[in-house]
Amino acid sequence: DTKADANRFDDSLDLNIDYWQVSLLWGFKPYEKVNPYPVFGIGGTWLRPDGFSSLPRFSGNFGGGAKIYLSDRIGIRLEGRFYGTYISSSTSYCDPFWCYGYTNSLYQFDVSAGLIIRLGD
Repeated sequence: DTKADANRFDDSLDLNIDYWQVSLLWGFKPYEKVNPYPVFGIGGTWLRPDGFSSLPRFSGNFGGGAKIYLSDRIGIRLEGRFYGTYISSSTSYCDPFWCYGYTNSLYQFDVSAGLIIRLGD
């Protein structure tokens, strides 16, 4: 849950944002104590503003992080990820050579940490 501010509203607007994405993570050094990795993905974002209909939109993410193993079975995972959601675009001006427009998009950044517990060999 979050709040959205816009020029056309006097107050802020309650807004729910749900991401449904598939991401890929690739570790550079899977058997080392510190394993850095990039991550990227694509999917959809559902914007649900209070009092308005929901908007499903295309979205993607990219980022990176590291898995840091404290022992053979226990470690921590640190990650940062950027999320971008395409909302709409429109043409604002055309001259004889080109049309110029703008894009409305939503951008968010996420930082997370987690516990790694290895099971098996």
